[in-house]
Formats: sequence, C-alpha cells, structure tokens
Amino acid sequence: MKKSRGSSLIFLCALWGTNALNAAQDDGIIVRIEEPAKEESYTGISNLRGWAVSPAGMGSYDLDVYIDDMFAFSMPIGGNRTDVASVYPDYPSSEYSGFSMAFNYKNLQPGRHKILVKAYDNDGNYNEAYSYFTAERFVTTFIQNKQEVRLTTGRISVVDDQTVAIEGATLEGQRWDFNLKWDRASQSLKIAQISPAEDGSDDDSTTGDTKVIIDNPMVRADNPTSQAREISRSCNTYVESVADDGVTFENGAFLNWQRDDLWWDEGDSAFLIQYGDGLWITLHYQNQTITNIDLRKPWYIFWQEFRGTTAENCARREQDLEDPLLPLLPDYTVARIDSLSEEDMWVTPLIEYGDIDLGDYFYNRHQCRTWQQGDLLLIPVSEHPDNVWSTAFVNLTRLRYSSGEVFCRE
Repeated sequence: MKKSRGSSLIFLCALWGTNALNAAQDDGIIVRIEEPAKEESYTGISNLRGWAVSPAGMGSYDLDVYIDDMFAFSMPIGGNRTDVASVYPDYPSSEYSGFSMAFNYKNLQPGRHKILVKAYDNDGNYNEAYSYFTAERFVTTFIQNKQEVRLTTGRISVVDDQTVAIEGATLEGQRWDFNLKWDRASQSLKIAQISPAEDGSDDDSTTGDTKVIIDNPMVRADNPTSQAREISRSCNTYVESVADDGVTFENGAFLNWQRDDLWWDEGDSAFLIQYGDGLWITLHYQNQTITNIDLRKPWYIFWQEFRGTTAENCARREQDLEDPLLPLLPDYTVARIDSLSEEDMWVTPLIEYGDIDLGDYFYNRHQCRTWQQGDLLLIPVSEHPDNVWSTAFVNLTRLRYSSGEVFCRE
C-alpha cells in the first residue's frame, strides 16, 4: 500500500483514499461488490465483500472504501475465490481475488447510503464499483445485554416462503416491527424493514421465561394443507383474570391479543386447540346459556387466533363437581364424522369420554351443506351432572376453510 506523509497529504487521503494520488482509472480492471447488495437493507454486523481482477494482477495495494463519497478505510484483497478463477483463468492470481470483512452497518445513520470500492492493480491503476443500500437499526449501534431483546412480547407470522414478520417485539425498551428475510448473498436470514410498532409504546413489563406462539396468517384458506386439517392438541380451561394487557386462563395460558368483537370475563369457559401446522386458536364457550342459542349469529362458539403463551400441558381434563367455589371446566370431546346423509350424521369420538355412544346423540341432525366425511368436530358438554351433550358444536376442519359453515345446529 502506498503511504503519504505531511498534513496536506493527510487531508487529501481523507478525500481520495491512500492510493489515489498517482493512479489512473483503467476499465480493464473488473470490480464487483456482492455485499451490501444493491438496494437491500442491512442492520447489525454483516459482511462487506466482493472481488476484483486485472490483467496486471492484484495484491500489491489495498482497496479503498468510501461511504457516501467520503473515504472510510482501506481493506486487503487476496481471499480465495475459485469461482472467479474459473471465469477469469487468464487473469493473474484470480483465484485470490476476493475481499471480505465484518462491518457494523448500525454505525451508519438509518437511511439510504452509497458504498464505493476502489481497487488498484499491480501497475497502480484503479477501477471502482458502488452499491446503494439502506442501513437500519433499533436504538444503539450495539446491544450489550441480551435481556434487552424480548421476542416474547411480539407476534410472529409467515409472510411468504422467504420472509417471517415479527410485530411488537421489545428491543432496548421499545417495541418494534421488522422482518426476517432470506438473503441469498449471505445465505442466512437477515433483519429488514425495521419500524416502531404501531402502538408506539415503550415496554415496561417484567421479563420471564415465556414461549412465543407462532400464528400462521393463513388461518382460513381456499384449500388448507393436510396439516391444517389435523388437530395436534386440545384442552379445556376457564378465564382466571382479565387485565389491560391480556387474559390469564386457569391452566396458565395467557392471551395477549383480543379481537375487537370478542370480550372475555372472569369465569368464562374456553377451549385451546392446536392444529397440525402449528396454529393455535381459542374458543370462547358460554355454557351457562347453552339452551339459549342465538341463531342469528354464525356460530355460538366464538373463536380467535391465540397469541401469547400457551399452557405447558394442554390436554383434556375431567370436570371437578366437588368444589362449588370453582368454575367448572367446560367438558368436551373431539369426534370425527364417519358418515353423513341428508338427515343423519354418525361420528366417532377421538378423545375417550366415559361410555357415552355419540352416535345415539347425533341421530337426525340436519347436515350442514359444506360438512364432509372425515371432518373433526369439537363437541362440548353442558354443565348438567349427567353430561348432556350440547347441540352447539363446531367443525374444526371447516374452520380452516375460507368458506363453509363452522357452526351448525339442528
């Protein structure tokens, strides 16, 4: 690398770099910047890398790097690049044409930037390449304490095959929305599109060992996957308390999001259902008015995506009829439709429930138009000590379809 002395030369180096004083531009030198990729977003510590070749050979001088047209630093060349050598076999030392270094993009102000790499060959001539990119960050340029990162306050959803969205995660005391996007250049997921969460609130809640529930945005689809038509787990519970930040259930589950038209009160019964593709839903069941079904509503059992912390153990539990001070767990079974006719429906329970023959209780039910053989039903039981089956049951399979009756009644 050429070196300069004297105060005036130091100033010139700050503008033009350490090698630029006696160099001439030569278009025969080929320079490529691979990262940062053009018009991509970068945050945190990532790569600055690429390659350069020349008929005169490379390696006698370092490369000069400019950020926003100001000289930033120099970096060496000489990394192993057999892929470049296979394309430019006649260029001297092309197999050692790579340059790469770790670079903290959070040191830059958020926004669009230009990076330029000026490469010098062994004759002292140069050529250059540049790339425009966007720098993003949360608050500081480096997060020292891992406790400053809390993904459990957020909601995670799948945007497409290469992108996961995180909404409401807490970093450095603030809530943020951002994406994790597959990046071909780095062969990894990288953070992109950082913005303050829509509520704009700071986070003042305490940390704890919680589990994020990942919800699939395709709750209902024209043709759900086979996993979306399967049930992995189910459990019964009731609301223990309701606060501004969410709903706490008796089994330890915590719901941190409520639908605007679905309100929970202390003592309300609920079911938690997990589908085979990972989606959790919660069903609000008003069993105290089981005989007063409002037929003007699409179904009597209301449901929503479950976002928050599920119970550690989700499984059906027996009702406790001995303690009059405790709300009763809503009892239920999950059953499969074995056959259908215009008037009759026969089902088989998949969860053991005493000696009750469900077929006797589903004789002469009018068939819902979209229900099919093989569909899975959630069938609640009333509070009656004799465990009378409710006529208010929900088709868990049809719930995953864009159209079709989820609730039906004789």
